[in-house]
Amino acid sequence: MNKQSQDSYEPQSFQEAARDEKWIEEMNEEIMMIEKPKGKDTVDVKWVYKIKYNEDGSIKKYKARLAAKSYSQ
Repeated sequence: MNKQSQDSYEPQSFQEAARDEKWIEEMNEEIMMIEKPKGKDTVDVKWVYKIKYNEDGSIKKYKARLAAKSYSQ
């Protein structure tokens, strides 16, 4: 895998993302923004990974988000 394709790879699982510091940083940022409300039920979540690009095709941002699994809401 060349450098460019490796940098622009969107992981399909947590295990894949955990191998790359860029994705780890994004996941840590996302976790810090989420807080479990006291007295509320929890919802199962999954990680969703996306790369945002500039108009010239260069990488603008790595995004890691926790999304609720629809069957558990």
